Amino acid sequence: MFSSKSGNTVIKSKLINRRMFLLTIAKTIVVVGVLGRLISLQINESSKYKTLSDKNRFREWKIAPERGVVKDFFNKEIASNSQVYQIHLIPENAQNIEEVFFRLKSILNISNKKISSLKKKIKKQKPWEPVIVSDNLNWSEFSRVNLFLHELQGIEPIVSVARTYEDNSSAHALGYVSQISAKDLKNKKYLKDIAVPGIAVGKTGLEKKLDKDMIGKVGFQRYEVNAYGKRIQQIQVNEGQVGESFKTTLDADVQKYAAEIIKDKAAAVCVMDIYNGDVISMVSSPTYDPNAFVHGVDLKYWNELISNDKKPLTNKALSGLYPPGSTIKTLVALSALENGITRPLSKVKCTGKIELFGEKFHCWKKKGHGTVNMRSAIQRSCDVYFLRNCTKTRSRQIIRNS
Repeated sequence: MFSSKSGNTVIKSKLINRRMFLLTIAKTIVVVGVLGRLISLQINESSKYKTLSDKNRFREWKIAPERGVVKDFFNKEIASNSQVYQIHLIPENAQNIEEVFFRLKSILNISNKKISSLKKKIKKQKPWEPVIVSDNLNWSEFSRVNLFLHELQGIEPIVSVARTYEDNSSAHALGYVSQISAKDLKNKKYLKDIAVPGIAVGKTGLEKKLDKDMIGKVGFQRYEVNAYGKRIQQIQVNEGQVGESFKTTLDADVQKYAAEIIKDKAAAVCVMDIYNGDVISMVSSPTYDPNAFVHGVDLKYWNELISNDKKPLTNKALSGLYPPGSTIKTLVALSALENGITRPLSKVKCTGKIELFGEKFHCWKKKGHGTVNMRSAIQRSCDVYFLRNCTKTRSRQIIRNS
């Protein structure tokens, strides 16, 4: 009986020792695992978590750069920048966004549609990224916001710059700028790194062609924030780089004069330097106000433009398709000279009509111009002279090709 109890005790003792051994091994594995992870976090991945910590501790706000200006041949600015007053909202600084919008609605008379659009925009971006509530306030509205600023948490009055155009005469040549759209981000790769509230991009004309160079380099403001995202102190400021300015061959005075001549007509004027081909003036009529597009075009004005039969948005100097008319006569003259068909002093008698290939063609002057050479034919725009030389030039080319 005694020996049996003694044997059971030994067995239980061994069982307990075995379990303790297994528990000890398990504890050792857990401790080693924890220590290994701590070593990994503190040494191997310290730079990674330090970076993440800094990202939580610092906030960076991008600053829209000032756009480069466009000048005429005599260095007169025809597309420049002017001071504008804006209201920005930083959602994370506003305790109650609904209350802020309610107060702004009474102060600035903002529509419900505008407020709804701003709320949707806030939901799509990070809470510390600013949203532009109004980008072109007058001084009275700007002063009113500053007066009630203590009641508008998260609202920041900003003095910025925006594009402005001297007059409408160069609207089609210069084009205009407006807010970045989804289409712009898709078609212009350089805009992907320029996600700055309020920045405008070129939509048409030279503004679009030179946009990448004129847009400049984005600056930033870096702040240290607390655990709640509130700004504690400013760490660094980089104003960015002003966009490149360009000097054109246009003459602003000639532009205005040409625009006045064809005012309210569906027409276009191009003036070129005959020695080097510089475009001195390029005007299309009727024109439009490019300043109306900078802060978002008014729907009423837009409907007026697109419903106008004279197509004010079309640059007729470049996009219009018209019969060449008598301008082709100079090309016929050059071709006739190059192909040895005629000489400058060779004469042709114009009787008011000419028969070619069994068909009669009439000159614009019914009685004809009489005897003309190349110089007088160009002066009088004689159709018969150039029809004859055009036929001879074409026949000579066909013979050569055959």
